[in-house]
Amino acid sequence: MSIHTWQHGMFERSCGTCTMCCKLPAAPEPLNKPAGVWCQHCDKAQGCRIYDERPQGCRDFMCLWKVMPDFPEDLRPDKCKVIWQLSQDGRRAFAVTEYPDALQTRKQRWLVEQFAREGIAVQLVGTGPTPVKL
Repeated sequence: MSIHTWQHGMFERSCGTCTMCCKLPAAPEPLNKPAGVWCQHCDKAQGCRIYDERPQGCRDFMCLWKVMPDFPEDLRPDKCKVIWQLSQDGRRAFAVTEYPDALQTRKQRWLVEQFAREGIAVQLVGTGPTPVKL
């Protein structure tokens, strides 16, 4: 996996039934949705009910599973309960989850090691009441 050779827009897979981006991260205006709360426009079985008219903050949201071709299939956010994002400058990776032990799997640790090898710092972002562990 190489983060540094990836470019925005070069690949995109379908979300399928995953709607974790509608819950885990906070959403800016006009939604003003706090982290860890389902968006009012999310149908958990179908996805975003306002997808074609969704706010710019939602359009700009970048889930690494969705846009990186070599991101492991089993790390799809609804399967592993973690959304991975990359900072604009590519120097930090964010692991967003509300599940304290979601990052304890072998595959998640492998991913953290991959980021470290590329000089990318990992920041844990917990959205639930219990601290997230690595």
